[in-house]
Amino acid sequence: MDSRFLISRRTLFGAAAAVMPVLQGQEAAYTGVKYRRYSKCLPEYLKEISAVSSKMRLAELAKLSTPELIVERQKWARQTFWRLIGGGYEKTPLNAKVIGTLERDGYRLQKVTYESRPGFHITANLYIPLRSRRPFAGILFQMGHSPNGKAAPLYQRCCQALAKLGYLVLAFDPMGQGERIYYPDASLHRSRLGSPDEEHSAAGKQLMLVGHTSTKLQLWDAVRSLDYLASHPLVDPKRLGSTGQSGGATLTMFLACCDDRLSAAAVMSGNTENFALPDFQAPGSTDDAEQNFINAAPVGFDRWDTLYPFAPKPLLVSVSDKDFFGTYSPDYVENSWTEYQRLKKAYQVAGNPDNLHWNSSPLPHSLAYDSRLAMYNFFQKALRNTERVITEEPATKPEADEVLWATESGNTVKSLGSITPFQIAQKQIGRAVPQPLERLLKIDRALGARATVLKRVPSS
Repeated sequence: MDSRFLISRRTLFGAAAAVMPVLQGQEAAYTGVKYRRYSKCLPEYLKEISAVSSKMRLAELAKLSTPELIVERQKWARQTFWRLIGGGYEKTPLNAKVIGTLERDGYRLQKVTYESRPGFHITANLYIPLRSRRPFAGILFQMGHSPNGKAAPLYQRCCQALAKLGYLVLAFDPMGQGERIYYPDASLHRSRLGSPDEEHSAAGKQLMLVGHTSTKLQLWDAVRSLDYLASHPLVDPKRLGSTGQSGGATLTMFLACCDDRLSAAAVMSGNTENFALPDFQAPGSTDDAEQNFINAAPVGFDRWDTLYPFAPKPLLVSVSDKDFFGTYSPDYVENSWTEYQRLKKAYQVAGNPDNLHWNSSPLPHSLAYDSRLAMYNFFQKALRNTERVITEEPATKPEADEVLWATESGNTVKSLGSITPFQIAQKQIGRAVPQPLERLLKIDRALGARATVLKRVPSS
């Protein structure tokens, strides 16, 4: 045995006797400076803010006893959300183009491009049914944080199946993914930052400094994509749905908050947990830049508030039971279920409790087979008003990434000269009125603080 771990009983008892008076006699006070436990300062500060914000929010939700009060809350939630993320942009021409067409069994796939802002190009795939009655119900499919965006195999399977079931589906690349990577390596098809999460957050940090947010930029992509879908001649604009998984589900929540054109929404394992909890444990449910709302706590606004403006329209909230430790925070499932029950009360007051649906999967964080079936059956009722139950997914076959590209190089900056989030932020600098950094970051700086002398040390 290592000699460092050997000690005699006499030595041990002698040491214990030496410290015994100190332990028994509490009168001897430490004469030095007592510092705070600095490792706990920030977590305790965040916990206090979280508790106050949560209490404020729950007090307001408790008042929702009439349809009129719910309408007021919906207006407040929508206005507050737009204000927190920096407002919307002006709608400009989409300049949409069909780049190519693929004929497949049961559907036609069009490769399209359009601009959510001037020079900010979006690449997308449009899945058009071949064997269903027109006009079609339209579904906007929003991607999770897949590096290859719309080409991710599970997302392709879902879009192909929806098309074969009779829905016209628009699947677009989010910024920082697929053909829209803005920090590429030499291949142009992979991010040198390592992941879509970092692509989103790098842009978010830059945009924050000029009064914009990553949330605003990504939500606007979704709004303009819905413009393209709703205006398609084969689509019934009164039957529009949105869905997505993971980050795409979270963006579906944001779109449901802001766009009345949606008739139904399916949120598949999105970030359906609030940030401000009564018993906040740092770092909480911190996520990509677009999922964290700057300055939301002081006004008592949280992620689930984005779903209240959608009530009482058909809404499916689906979670992965394993995500409470594998993807999101430990509070993910518990808080999602608690908030679902609160939203259900609002649906009941509004008179349509049957329009709100819950689904859970024992499978890991993905758009797995059971979750896809739940989504198909939800849209069958919500958008087609049919009770026919889908028990088996139509046959699907994912394509190679490059087959689905709407650009020659697979990168919008290289092929189309697309601007980047950095350039959007850079352009905004010339228009922005200079502001102190703490105001941009919404930081409260203590005023009138003075230095305190802790201990004087003799000079000699």
